[in-house]
Amino acid sequence: MNPPYDRALITGGGTGVGFALAAALLRRGCTRVALCGRDPHRLARARDALGADVLTVPCDVTDPDGRSHLLAVVEKAWGGLDLLVNNAAVQVETDHLTGLTPEALRSVSGEIETNLTAPVLLTLGALPALRGCCSGWEGVRWSEAEHLGETAE
Repeated sequence: MNPPYDRALITGGGTGVGFALAAALLRRGCTRVALCGRDPHRLARARDALGADVLTVPCDVTDPDGRSHLLAVVEKAWGGLDLLVNNAAVQVETDHLTGLTPEALRSVSGEIETNLTAPVLLTLGALPALRGCCSGWEGVRWSEAEHLGETAE
């Protein structure tokens, strides 16, 4: 299956779900995959493990300058974007029953910034690069997309 997209950007792509999705996209014929994450060493290991010409951009998606730089690098390299996967996330362990201390509130605020605010702002910033992608492809083809997470056979 050739996907209807060839230029994919995955946040939080150095490990876990983001890395697995990058591997699945490459197996399915996507030839240009960019990974971003906060740890350049994890990104380098991911690129080496994928065995492909993967673009890696160290980036904290909560940083406005980082988001702008990320999108500029992808735009310069590929002239646009077909797929954006907002995968970067954090999870804060908080005991809400004992009260929300100032430290816990800062942690929860950081979680909201990473998991909600940053993906919305990155998506808004990526819209110009996404315009015109996937010619003839109207929305998500769930019959194809549901197989992206399958492991290699």
